[in-house]
Amino acid sequence: MNCWETLFKIMTEDSDGAEAMEEKMKIEKIYYMASYDGEPALVLERADRQFRMNSGYSPLNEVKSWAKQFKKDSIKKVACLFGLGTGLFAKALLDILTEDSRLIVFEPEKLIIDYCRDAAGEGEPAEQAIYERISQIINDKRVRLCVYNDDKLAFREQLFANLDYYMVEGMIVAKHTMYDRLYEEDYISFLHTINEVRERIMVNKNTLARFRDNASKNVLTNMWTIEKMNLVSQLKEILPKEVPAIIVSAGPSLDKNVELLRKAKGHCLIFAVDTAIPYLLKRDIIPDLTVTVEPIKPIKHYLDPRSEEIPAVFDSESNPEIVGKHRDRVFIYNCRGYVKRLLEAVGKTVPEDVVSGGSVATAAFAILYELEIKNIILIGQDLAYSGEATHAGGVESKGINNEIGYEMVEDIYGNQVRTRSDWIGYLKWFESAISVIRDLKKDIRVIDATEGGAKIHGSEIMTLASALETFCGLETGDTAGENAGRKTIFYDFSEEIKKLQPFLNEEEYREFLGKKAESIAQLDTMKKQALKAAENCKKVIAAYEKEGLNAAAANKDMELELAQIRAYCESCYIYPMVNNYAVSDIAEEVSRLRLSEADDRQKKINEILQKKLAFEAIANACEAIKGFDK
Repeated sequence: MNCWETLFKIMTEDSDGAEAMEEKMKIEKIYYMASYDGEPALVLERADRQFRMNSGYSPLNEVKSWAKQFKKDSIKKVACLFGLGTGLFAKALLDILTEDSRLIVFEPEKLIIDYCRDAAGEGEPAEQAIYERISQIINDKRVRLCVYNDDKLAFREQLFANLDYYMVEGMIVAKHTMYDRLYEEDYISFLHTINEVRERIMVNKNTLARFRDNASKNVLTNMWTIEKMNLVSQLKEILPKEVPAIIVSAGPSLDKNVELLRKAKGHCLIFAVDTAIPYLLKRDIIPDLTVTVEPIKPIKHYLDPRSEEIPAVFDSESNPEIVGKHRDRVFIYNCRGYVKRLLEAVGKTVPEDVVSGGSVATAAFAILYELEIKNIILIGQDLAYSGEATHAGGVESKGINNEIGYEMVEDIYGNQVRTRSDWIGYLKWFESAISVIRDLKKDIRVIDATEGGAKIHGSEIMTLASALETFCGLETGDTAGENAGRKTIFYDFSEEIKKLQPFLNEEEYREFLGKKAESIAQLDTMKKQALKAAENCKKVIAAYEKEGLNAAAANKDMELELAQIRAYCESCYIYPMVNNYAVSDIAEEVSRLRLSEADDRQKKINEILQKKLAFEAIANACEAIKGFDK
């Protein structure tokens, strides 16, 4: 899974604070104590305090009482448990989960698992039984164990891998007793991570619903770019890690240091977001590379003809009016599922999409991370107001709508500054990204040279002049003398880009167009098959309504056919686009049906109803998408 799906992890304390917390959390002693019912209770000692992780009287009755809060169900669910301990609580959850469900266990302390294993080696039968139980849990196909000491990012990755629009509402969140007191900070992080992933999934669903027509049309319209495009990952061939990169955003503070970009040209990569392009071109500053994201991004940022001659990074869903005007090299950073399948069908290897934080600046940052650029410099990344101005040059923008909330946050000087709720989301993304870089011990430094705006915790704050002296070896006069002996970097992106060949050669491109035509033809067949399946669903539902569960045997063959039709749909090249289009139509109703209280007969009817909704949505999506291919 792409590591940028982990960028919303809430772990933003500085490195000194993290080391202090680790020392504070150190376990001094682990042992078992006898209990009344013969099930050993696990005891941990830290700083002269004793934490009994299970009931000293009856651990078995304790977990039995704890498990009463959860109802055994017949539907697939995702459960998250904070703390493995001796496995009693995890086993209780597994006992109520279906065979296709998932249990994600977050264990904050590897020493506990190690102790249970070591104690079993020479211990009593009861202690040996504990580790046998733990081993069975770990080996259960439904379980994913995330041990914080070993992989701080695994928990978030497992959430994204197993949750979707339908599963998020019925999610079970539970904690092993005493773990939240012993590992309070980790428990807070556990809850924050779950909430952030939930929110991200719901935002994705809402965004999908809002832009689905534009996104689908754009992908199909932008197909012509494949002939001359490169994947953004190919920039590794011409962009050394040691060359610094400046992400130029259009925040109010850009007014302070924009002129220094003239001196930076030829010594680093100047990577401008779309809103900064007209501001730079007005001053005759030509960036090396630009990027745009939104399917409905206004073309006003590209009215200067010079913008068409600058190498650009696009998403396959980017506004075709902008893509269509472009005459220079095009880099695609997100192929999306559909285009990726077509490229793989002609034998090309395509990296996973770059998962960014929802803004063009976070997309630029994520791209540079994937390219492993060692020094990433941010300018114009205010994420806050300057008076009433939201952008450089005193421009005021309301954002996506006029009802965005306002909040106060810390600025780079330690004062309070006004920001918007959407900017706070981007701010958290940057902070989490920097935290991930630190946790993974990546050789990447993030420098905030914005010279104003909200403080991005974890970044290094300096002026752009200082950053250019430090990372490019340029004398700017801002820190005279500090550059003595430092090697000056020279880098001409416009020359280096000439070395890149298009991702597809002529033969591969012709084959690609053939696969694309085949994929469009698949829409008719997929629609017919989906409508047939929906009609079969109606017949199965009618049978269950009339005969109850007795209808199961008679309808076994028809349900097998439904599974075969679904497999066909999922095998089609264009299915990822169809699925994305269809999801927003049925997500809420499918979630309601999955979680509704019902007897066994009605549960079976609800299960078939969900399939019927899905096939109808697929048929509708096929019809709509076919109309977009003009």
